[in-house]
Amino acid sequence: MKRTQRLSTTVLYLALPAVVAAQEAPETAERSLEEIVVTAQRRSESLQSVPVAVTAITSDQLTRQGAVSLQDMTAIAPSFVAVRSAGYGAAPLSIRGVGGANGGGNLFSDEPVAVYVDGAYVARLGLSAGGLTDIESVQVLRGPQGTLYGRNSTAGALLLTTRRPTSELEAYVEGSYNDQEEWRMAGALSGPIAGDVLQARLATSYYDVQGWGTNVVDGSHVNGVEESTVRLSLRFAPTSSFTADLIAERFRSDSQPGLFRVARITGGAADSPWVRRDDFNEAMEDSRYAVDTPNYTGIDSDSATLLAEWDAGPVVFNSLTAYRTFHIDARQDNDGLAPGDTPIVMQGGNQGRIRNEEFTQELRLSSPDGQDLSWVLGAFYISERNRIDPFVIFSTVNFFGLGTDAVFHAKQRQSAHAFFLDASYNLTSDLTARVGVRYSSEEKDFENRQQVITRTGGIVPIGGGMTVPAGFVISAPPLFKDTEEWHDTSFRAVLDYRLTRNVMSYVSYNQGFKSGGFNAFGLSPAFEPETIEAFEVGLKSEWLDSQVRVNLAAFDYSYDNLQVRIGVPTGGVDIRNAAAAEIKGGELETVFLPLDGLKLSFNLSYLDAQFTKGALPAVPADAVFRYGTTLPLASESIVGNRLSRAPEWQGSAALEYEFDVSASLRMALGGHVRFQSTTFFLETSQEQNTYRQGAWEEVGAFMTLSSMDKRWSATLFADNLTDERYLTQVASLAAFPFAALNQPRRVGVRARYSF
Repeated sequence: MKRTQRLSTTVLYLALPAVVAAQEAPETAERSLEEIVVTAQRRSESLQSVPVAVTAITSDQLTRQGAVSLQDMTAIAPSFVAVRSAGYGAAPLSIRGVGGANGGGNLFSDEPVAVYVDGAYVARLGLSAGGLTDIESVQVLRGPQGTLYGRNSTAGALLLTTRRPTSELEAYVEGSYNDQEEWRMAGALSGPIAGDVLQARLATSYYDVQGWGTNVVDGSHVNGVEESTVRLSLRFAPTSSFTADLIAERFRSDSQPGLFRVARITGGAADSPWVRRDDFNEAMEDSRYAVDTPNYTGIDSDSATLLAEWDAGPVVFNSLTAYRTFHIDARQDNDGLAPGDTPIVMQGGNQGRIRNEEFTQELRLSSPDGQDLSWVLGAFYISERNRIDPFVIFSTVNFFGLGTDAVFHAKQRQSAHAFFLDASYNLTSDLTARVGVRYSSEEKDFENRQQVITRTGGIVPIGGGMTVPAGFVISAPPLFKDTEEWHDTSFRAVLDYRLTRNVMSYVSYNQGFKSGGFNAFGLSPAFEPETIEAFEVGLKSEWLDSQVRVNLAAFDYSYDNLQVRIGVPTGGVDIRNAAAAEIKGGELETVFLPLDGLKLSFNLSYLDAQFTKGALPAVPADAVFRYGTTLPLASESIVGNRLSRAPEWQGSAALEYEFDVSASLRMALGGHVRFQSTTFFLETSQEQNTYRQGAWEEVGAFMTLSSMDKRWSATLFADNLTDERYLTQVASLAAFPFAALNQPRRVGVRARYSF
């Protein structure tokens, strides 16, 4: 924590002029925190009256803290971990230590953090990893969600809300540039088409970064991205009691993601995933990659969402219909080696085409606001089709040096429906009881066809010597087909009590369920669903005439049948169930307005997340073998090990000061720091250092000059000011560790103009 304290001091030093100016500013009795409205319980309510641990972040707040994608939100919301994609758009999320199979890769499985965009569930996480274009707010709901949302989840929910059309004509354009050759441009036009009856909003963004890594093979850039989003929103409101919103979006991303090799690989038979490469620190600091097989990920997504609300008086009716397609074409280097790194030329990688199509429908009936008895009754349906056709894992050195192509054709159809009811009753003016129940039914049909063939021809030492041609079939298992169903009933109970007008406490019990699934690259029966029981107590409070906000939460989870990813020495992905884990922790969120224009915010989370039962297959600690070859795995107890992506400590702090420069100009100064303690990326072998990242801190600062009416603004900013470098994700490829790195220091300018 010493480095954290030092960097926090740096932030305060950066904002020292703001503090000095603030001390000279006159006191104002009207100073108070702005009310935050959230929709965590399917109604627009004050954050301070909702008995749920939720963090609401506006797009302006994200921008000031240098967060332009979900991956940059780590630690901004307590207990929230988002990682950078390591290829194929897979960027799993984690809340309170509950996250998807580490490293992604099993492209058919569900995620424990349910992501909703404008209320529509997004099944494939590659979509949620894109830029945040014309976003109104992001809400992070911590803890199991199911009795109020269409898709159940064990970890929590992430609610992204885009800006809606406006009744008056408005527009803005904004752009930014930094010294990493990173460009961002965005804008929106909104206004009436037919008065209050029909309104429209068109938003678009473009992002281009040359790439902040260097490929030592040919000197080219790595981690380059070109990304664009276009969104059209229409609002139809023929009467005061009925509205319909149609939102259509086109998203396109082309990137060259880099996988950073963590372990020493020589291409020989004595390599080990537990030995770091000799130049690990230097290569990470310099963002050096070795890519001898071209890396690219192309993502195309189209979506359409129709939201309808009819206030019929005694009841309110809501309908949400959404359709989304998600296509990926990608190729990835798997070994992180340049030809000169090994005594032989070694190439390993994968390439594939992934297609996803999903349709969701949700219907809700609810009571009007302001009733002693409030309730929501809902039904949810999802139909999803996933297909991999083909996916090839290749190596030039396998099968006695002839090389192999492991070719997979897999598809899955998912059909699920759920019914949920949540109700609350005011027992007294200060005491409210809430109960909820959800029934889930899920069915998945899966099939997989695969074969392994040689890349080149030659003589192999089998049966005294055998000549085989290129394309020789080494293995071709029969077509594997299976169908599985799961059913679950989950409950929620909450009791909240208002101690004073500005202090509310609550205690809750929640159950969470996430269905099982099939390994996209496997020929085995489905892995089992995971379930969670969560107890939570919380306090939401405001003090000193609403100049100080302090929110606290403490929780205790019992987690069964966790779905985790294990390393497969020959490549591919395998998901297994770990028996049980317990998660205990606490969270603090506080905001303080000590002086006019000065705002201090701080959040901190603590997690004790350990496995209490179970064993998993693992590469033995003393194993040495050639990369990509077969190796027997050993059963290893994971009792006492920490969950992956569950740091013990995590938090952020921010300071902002805004003041008048003249009668027409306003200045804002600020600084922020995010920090996280040691994080593991593998459930086994945690005594080794190749699948873990030590503590890190990132510091940022900004200075903004704007007009008094906020029509225009210009900002000078610095993100990751101290150039801290660390691993944001470590995935297992052929049982060896490969990582995604955070971005280096970025200094740039940002401007915005509103019409």
